[in-house]
Amino acid sequence: KRTQFYTKVKQVTNISPIELLRKAHMEHAAKLLRDNDMNIDDIRIRCGFSSSTTFYNYFKQHFGQTPHQYRQDCLAK
Repeated sequence: KRTQFYTKVKQVTNISPIELLRKAHMEHAAKLLRDNDMNIDDIRIRCGFSSSTTFYNYFKQHFGQTPHQYRQDCLAK
């Protein structure tokens, strides 16, 4: 059941299933930004976001900076 799944995921991870999925998408996006020179829009689409605004907002919320800033910081290191 959906409620049992939600409860189990929340117990194990301390976050909701949707937050867990979003976190996985953000980690995947960060890896793609670090490891290659793919266009940020292509990364957004590959990570399942149809809206640029939504992707940028979630990324900034998760990492504290935009995808572009994140990539620039990774390149500077």
